[in-house]
Amino acid sequence: MFVCEDCGYTSPDWLGRCPSCNQFDTLQKTAPTEKKESSFSPPAVETEPLNEISDSSAQRQHTRIGELDRVLGGGLVPGSVVLLGGAPGIGKSTLLLQWAENWDADGSPVLYVNGEESAGQVARRARRIDAAADNLELLNINKIEALTSSITKLNPSLVFIDSIQTVTSEDSSGMPGSVGQLRAVTQKVVKAAKQHGVPFVLVGHVTKEGKIGGPRRLEHMVDTVLYFDDARRGYRLIRSVKNRFGPSGEIGLFEMTGKGLLPISDPGSYFRSSDRRASGCALTITLEGSRPLLVEVQALVAPSRFGTPQRSTTGYPARRLYMMLAVLEKKLQLPLGDQDVFVNVTGGLSLEDPGADFAVALAVLSSSHDQPLPPQTTAVGELGLTGELRPPSQADRRIKECLRLNCEPVFIGGNSEDIKNAGEVHCSRTIAQAAEVLLE
Repeated sequence: MFVCEDCGYTSPDWLGRCPSCNQFDTLQKTAPTEKKESSFSPPAVETEPLNEISDSSAQRQHTRIGELDRVLGGGLVPGSVVLLGGAPGIGKSTLLLQWAENWDADGSPVLYVNGEESAGQVARRARRIDAAADNLELLNINKIEALTSSITKLNPSLVFIDSIQTVTSEDSSGMPGSVGQLRAVTQKVVKAAKQHGVPFVLVGHVTKEGKIGGPRRLEHMVDTVLYFDDARRGYRLIRSVKNRFGPSGEIGLFEMTGKGLLPISDPGSYFRSSDRRASGCALTITLEGSRPLLVEVQALVAPSRFGTPQRSTTGYPARRLYMMLAVLEKKLQLPLGDQDVFVNVTGGLSLEDPGADFAVALAVLSSSHDQPLPPQTTAVGELGLTGELRPPSQADRRIKECLRLNCEPVFIGGNSEDIKNAGEVHCSRTIAQAAEVLLE
């Protein structure tokens, strides 16, 4: 059988291009497995009461890196397997070294399996970022059997494998990084982690689409999957897309410096702009996982110099912008047919939260009228096709973050009965009502 290294598609014959993912020269031959007849009879099934099962998540060990603990759901669970993916050079190896430096091992070593770099390269990076941990042991191997058989002798408290695509298993005859090898290696890693109670952190290469290379099954086999988002303006964002021991969707924010990755514990102050306001600017609170983030939205409305006006957006969905402009033209009689409209989310963030609609609409109105909004005005709400404003999800949490950062007044879509926070909070049912108050 031939198996595609990218998507796992199987074919009895070799094909130049995979019919599933349309990638060329990705089908590799795998050794067939023989089915053996067995006279083994399974034992009787026994159940276990749920109330008598202990909660292993209570044994979490903190990494002592606040943003990393947040993404992991409060710390690392013994025996868990974490898969960390990201683009080349984004900081995966740097994070592992800082992780080892802050890890409280209680005398046990942290094992770093370096399959891509030499020991000298790892040592130079560790000294450059002041993360040369005394308890860090380097191991340069490419056979997973050699590692799992030595776990009892080495007795590590944490194991890093950088990267999983460079390690092979004797149970598979494919090339390193192939579908069969990744499956066999990960199975042995998961078995060793559960058997010895040692957490493993696997670094995975990513494809040009930004997904971790190998079959999707690889992400199903591990307990936690973390992704480094693309580098934006010097900071790094780690997102949890799967977590069996905590909520998924959490993010951790780091700033890349010459000394490595520094956690940004208060992103609201980090992305906060100056008190000076200009036309076309509005603030909003978006939710990334359970974390509220204060971001600034900018809009520019200018006369078009071409026959067809331009509509351009960075960090905000383009289709949602087209819908919003149509609502503003219909409900507020805003003449945008001969105007170019540009929308930008500062800091390089991408807003998929519909609660940002209110702020984007106000930024467009402010730029169109060339009238600044009141300083520190924050708007959160979803704009409908009829011009009504709906309350955002978890409105109380967003308002609380606004008040903490002294970003007032706060304009929320919906009815005042839904708001329970104190402070200068105003509710607007329609975009026309809000525009009348803010753009007098």
